[in-house]
Amino acid sequence: MPLGSVVIGPGREITDLYFDWQRLRGVAEDGAILVRPDKIVAWRADALAADPEAAVSDALRRVLSLP
Repeated sequence: MPLGSVVIGPGREITDLYFDWQRLRGVAEDGAILVRPDKIVAWRADALAADPEAAVSDALRRVLSLP
C-alpha cells in the first residue's frame, strides 16, 4: 500500500506559520502521526523509534487488523 508523507514546519512543504500544528499534534518534534484518508488520527509515535520502519509497519497491521 503506498503511503505519502508530509513534513510540516519552517522551510518545509507546509509551513506552520502561527504554530497551530505544533500545539495540536501531540508528539515531539521527531515523532510521527499516521492519519487515515478520512483525516482521523490512527496512530501517534511520541518520538523517533529505534526502528521507524518497523514501528509504522506494526501500527498499520494494528490499524488494519492484520496478523
